[in-house]
Formats: sequence, C-alpha cells, structure tokens
Amino acid sequence: MKRYLSVFEMITRSSIYKVLMILVGMVTVEAVCFYLSMINPSGLNIEEYIDQSQYSLIFKLAYVLVTIVIVLPGMNLGTVQSYTLQRLRIKENRIFWIQALYNVFAYVLLWGTQLMMLLGSAWIYQNNLPEGAVWTTQTLFLAFHRNEFMHTILPIEDVPGWWMIALAGITLALATAGFTRLQRKRKFGFELLILVAATLIYFPRQLGYDIAFMVLIYTFIYVVMGFRAISENLGGD
Repeated sequence: MKRYLSVFEMITRSSIYKVLMILVGMVTVEAVCFYLSMINPSGLNIEEYIDQSQYSLIFKLAYVLVTIVIVLPGMNLGTVQSYTLQRLRIKENRIFWIQALYNVFAYVLLWGTQLMMLLGSAWIYQNNLPEGAVWTTQTLFLAFHRNEFMHTILPIEDVPGWWMIALAGITLALATAGFTRLQRKRKFGFELLILVAATLIYFPRQLGYDIAFMVLIYTFIYVVMGFRAISENLGGD
C-alpha cells in the first residue's frame, strides 16, 4: 500500500500545481469577462450574461489544457520519474489505475471550480439587480435549466445529465491514463483524441438526441480502451 501511495503522490506532484494554475486562470478570465459584461447593465438575465461572457469557450480551453497537463508527465519522459517507478517495482497496469484515479480527481476539480464560478456569478448578478427586481431560488433553478452551458455543468433534476457527467469524467480519466501508458510502450492512444474532439464539438448541448449520441461515443471509447488494455496485459507487463 505504501508503494501505491508513493506513486499516487508522485503523479499528483507532477501536475497538480499546473492544474491549479489553469483553474485560477480560468476563474480570472471568466471573472473579468463577466465584470465587463456587467459594467453597462442592459437588462439581460443571468443566462444571457453567462453566454455573453463566453464561459463555455473559456471552460473548453481550460479542459484541453488540464488534459494536456495531466497527460504529459505520465509518459515517462522524465528520467527521475522513470527511475522512481522502476525502483518501486509496481506493474504497469497498477500504475494505469493509479493514474486514472488522479485524473478523475483533476477533472472533478475542473467541474467543481466551474460550478462555483457559475454560482458566484449568479450571486453577483443578484446583488446588482435594480431595486424592485424579483430574484428567488426558483429563478436560479430556471437559469440552470434554460441555459445549455449551465445545465450541462449542473443538470439539477436531470438524471441522464448526471450520468453523462459521471460517464464523461470516468472515461476521460481512463482515456488519459491509457494514452500515457501506450505512449510509454511507443504506441499511440487514438481514443483520447477522439474523446476530446467529441467533447469539444458536442458540449454543451440540450437534452435530446445529443445526449444519446454522447453516451454512445463515451461507451464506444470505453469498450475500445478495454479491449486494448486486455491485449496489452496478454502481451505482458
């Protein structure tokens, strides 16, 4: 167990500070854009201010940067990390699952930070409403229901939406861990590129056929990764 914790700590230290810097940058840019949108109130509702501030585009950029940051250190490009893993004598498939666990944590951080930013923006909007304007919990609930980006981040009562968030996080974590594992074996993990491209193209989308399509994409990538992982194990670690 101590060896596994050492690997998790090493993987965490290799990128966690960069991930945090990306999240700080995302929050800063979104805050500036939201402030500029709010300087001259034009009677827009909170959803329109969110769209006008380009939160979705900024989040997508942060998502790509986080993916790059958590992938690069795991390729064993650094001799120190490679030497440490060899000393610990942990099988490659165990490293894969430890890496995947950390990657889930990184994506949860990204999602949680964006959710807090949306709630914070709603609070600022509420406190800057003109006198006599009505704002209730139901108003915020409707905002998250009507706006595509807000609804994708927080589906509220939409159960398929929550399944999509969980499926996306787990599949992305496996795909990034699988990508680094294949790179160490001098093979190319095409699954991750397909997954990132599909997410960028189809996020965010309202409920309907797009949700079903994304479920199929994520499931397909997961199945392909599973078969490749099995073939790698059969080949020996």
